[in-house]
Amino acid sequence: MSRPGFSVAVNKLSPSLEEAELHLIAKSEIEMFELQARMLDDDPAGRKKATLQQIARDKGPRVNSLHAGDRDISTLDESARHLAVEETIEGIELAHKLGAGLIVIHPSDEPVKPEDRPHRLEQSARSLLELAASARRRGVKLAVEMLPRTCLCNTADELERFVKPLPRDVIGVCIDTNHLMANYRSLCDTIVRFKDRLLEIHCSDYDGIDERHALPGTGVVDWSGVMQTLRGIGFDGPLNYEVVFRTAPPLDERIKTLEENYRWLSSL
Repeated sequence: MSRPGFSVAVNKLSPSLEEAELHLIAKSEIEMFELQARMLDDDPAGRKKATLQQIARDKGPRVNSLHAGDRDISTLDESARHLAVEETIEGIELAHKLGAGLIVIHPSDEPVKPEDRPHRLEQSARSLLELAASARRRGVKLAVEMLPRTCLCNTADELERFVKPLPRDVIGVCIDTNHLMANYRSLCDTIVRFKDRLLEIHCSDYDGIDERHALPGTGVVDWSGVMQTLRGIGFDGPLNYEVVFRTAPPLDERIKTLEENYRWLSSL
């Protein structure tokens, strides 16, 4: 595996997505963005979208992936589920316009009651099958994210059972490195388990108890093992940083911190 791509979840780095901030990011070592679809909701004139497209044309960071909308595709309320699917289709259309080839999708919100879990899994799978046609038509892939706590797909076993019947040509998996809760020691095995369907890595650290979105190297994750595992399976996607800065330093300092961390991580 060559050096992994350097991607950043912009909502964690710059939630406001101001044009001046985009231009500052464009001058950095960051190669790719992941956007939350809702980040362009307040862009009626399309200026932010145009800025993103211009930065990509100037060989700056490009939009590689979008995180789908906030609605729950697993809801038992059929009307609400249809709205969630429609919102995600809008995200697929936006990804296509921005040149992004990937949509990351949460299979559910939380909490999920034990008695509702089988039905919520059915609803989520139904939604993804409906979304697959739109994604295939636009040349976009869907990555089902492994989630924590009571969410659907909160274990490798459940995620594997969930995605197995879904169309492989358009639906894969996103592994978030701080979503395994107490099972952090199984992260490398989990990556290998999904090697044939792994589309994205969400990259951050945590305390082995609950997600913290901390800087890699500051928690329990075995990063040397992770990087060796990714090389071993020939993973060719980017490392998408989802790091939350608790002290909110200036944007240029946050960027510098991520650049230094990425150089360290990609050298392991």
